[in-house]
Amino acid sequence: MAEWNVVWSKYLHKRVSAIGFWNECVIISAEAKLSMINKDGDTVWTHQFPSSPYEIGCNEKHIIVLYGRGFQIIDPTDGTPFSDGKTVHPGFSKFSFRPGGGVILSDREGNLHLFDKNGNGKKMFEKVDARNIIGWLDREFVLIHRSDGKIISVDVNENSDLIVIGNNNYSWTSKLYFGKIICQTTNGSIWEGVPNKFGWDYIRETENNKLEPLISEFINGCWYMLTLEKEVIKLGNNSDENNMIGGEFFCSDNKNHIVTCTREGLLRWWQTIQDIRDINENLYDAVEDERRNLNRKQRKRIFENASSIEDSDIDESIRLYRIIDRIDDVERLETKKQSGDLNYK
Repeated sequence: MAEWNVVWSKYLHKRVSAIGFWNECVIISAEAKLSMINKDGDTVWTHQFPSSPYEIGCNEKHIIVLYGRGFQIIDPTDGTPFSDGKTVHPGFSKFSFRPGGGVILSDREGNLHLFDKNGNGKKMFEKVDARNIIGWLDREFVLIHRSDGKIISVDVNENSDLIVIGNNNYSWTSKLYFGKIICQTTNGSIWEGVPNKFGWDYIRETENNKLEPLISEFINGCWYMLTLEKEVIKLGNNSDENNMIGGEFFCSDNKNHIVTCTREGLLRWWQTIQDIRDINENLYDAVEDERRNLNRKQRKRIFENASSIEDSDIDESIRLYRIIDRIDDVERLETKKQSGDLNYK
């Protein structure tokens, strides 16, 4: 089981409203200002919003930010907007990037809005009543967790094609990661499953049934959940020893980094102990390589100095040859010295 350590922490002195992860950087919304902070804790860029963002999501090329009554898609490299953004009267609540480009969002009145990759509206699905947008099974079918607890499959090409997945009602669901989700039934049990367009490929109950998850991430093949108690817990871990202190916010690159943050602005950057060891070993190897390169340069200078003074100062030349373990040259000069074959200029 992977163990985690805090590599650094930082107090932002601002009230945080959302975080996200992009390319070894954390995106943070604090008091209407969006900032990117890299893995060393340095701020890369900032971008001011009209109001405080409350949802942040990232894919390889885009960051989506929900704020006020609208959303904006920005360039993760410098924080500049790709467009002026879009708004709806009730405001948006959840989102999911569409495979191949575009995004789907739910508004606060239960409607779904589909946008293309340029931010142009394509379609609206009325009264779907989405509590959460779980994710895409492919480019055409998206999974929705409805407010009545049902998980449904929506064909974005057909307004009326809503398929209920299974018979259970769920109080909470994760996002879709690598085709998998975890979800909590109304009796508190947590299930893991692989959904398809019409049902489940498989679904099983896990051993954890006393958790109240808020956010989950699928990291290195394991589920990690931020709970109501503000701890990050690995699914299946029955010991409290390895639980991580979290906060209200939690995100990850789904590999070796976790970021947690409190609403008051205490940011923690976590990495696996193995990742930290690998980094330290790479640093050690780099230092050793530099030391060896430096030694080679020093030895070369000493050899050149020793060679240049063989005739003018044989004793100093012998001393320098001894420093760099040039024994053959030491013996050669000792023999020369004893024979009296000296040619001082």
